[in-house]
Amino acid sequence: MKKAYYIHPIQLNEDTFLYYNAYSNVYLFLSAEKHNIFQATDANQLKLTDNELYHKLLEGEFLLEDDIDETKITEFFRNVKKMDTSQYHIVINTTLDCNLNCWYCYESKVEGSILTEKTIELIKKILNKGIWKSHTKS
Repeated sequence: MKKAYYIHPIQLNEDTFLYYNAYSNVYLFLSAEKHNIFQATDANQLKLTDNELYHKLLEGEFLLEDDIDETKITEFFRNVKKMDTSQYHIVINTTLDCNLNCWYCYESKVEGSILTEKTIELIKKILNKGIWKSHTKS
């Protein structure tokens, strides 16, 4: 057994940790005591150290068999989604003058930028013509 790679613990307060497993999309609350056990104990020893914790971690796929390659599985499903033509995604940025300054944002700020009426009308035309419908199932 091994600990999953895509685990993100967040300390909520003195005695509570929220764990998120990005691989299995599972959340788990652990006390500080259980958090310390999980952090300090080898995955193979957890069953002997704390059987209840071991089974919770196993159920949420926080512990995995050694031969499971999360990265390859994640890449496979990402590629499957990229090739899926049953959905069509469109993103319309109404402005690049956002005032939130989020650390993860990939957009560059452009002061005073907004969609013009002409651009809005062109977007409507594209959507109304059904160009995107050719990418969806009938």
